[in-house]
Amino acid sequence: MKVIIDTNLWISFLIGHQTQLVRRMLTDMRFDVFVCARLVEEIRDVATRNKIRKYES
Repeated sequence: MKVIIDTNLWISFLIGHQTQLVRRMLTDMRFDVFVCARLVEEIRDVATRNKIRKYES
């Protein structure tokens, strides 16, 4: 199954939420996870926002 993981799920995964869902999609061979440069750019943009950066510490 082809999937594109939404930015919100990536951010939740990166800060420690929704880990089971995203981890399953990344490790289950039935899923083909697709990303594009635009999605990576959006994830970087959102990850650098002050609201999200507080989770880094």
